[in-house]
Amino acid sequence: MTTFSILISETKGIKAIPQGFSMLAFIFTAAWAIDNDLIVVFLWTVLAGFVIKSVLFAINPWFGFAGAILVFIVYGMEGNKWALSRAIKKGYEFQMTIEAANRKKAITEYKQGVQGDQT
Repeated sequence: MTTFSILISETKGIKAIPQGFSMLAFIFTAAWAIDNDLIVVFLWTVLAGFVIKSVLFAINPWFGFAGAILVFIVYGMEGNKWALSRAIKKGYEFQMTIEAANRKKAITEYKQGVQGDQT
């Protein structure tokens, strides 16, 4: 089970963002940032890539490799936090956290809980 942050927007609906390590952000880094509308994070990735390529690889290829792995690890560890922060900036409001197997089930459980509270 994964813990999801449930966010709601009057105009955009309900969104579930997982907490913890993001494997998608770890694997796809820059593409993941663009897909999640994290343009500033993407630009930092480009800058980090330039520094790693031009400085660390020039010093020692192993430093360059370690620097690249570090970028992947930071994405994995911080990716979901960045996505949550971006959603809040775009008008979503945090509602609660829910344990669920996936995003779809987290949203379904939230909707069932809200409907149950209203009756």
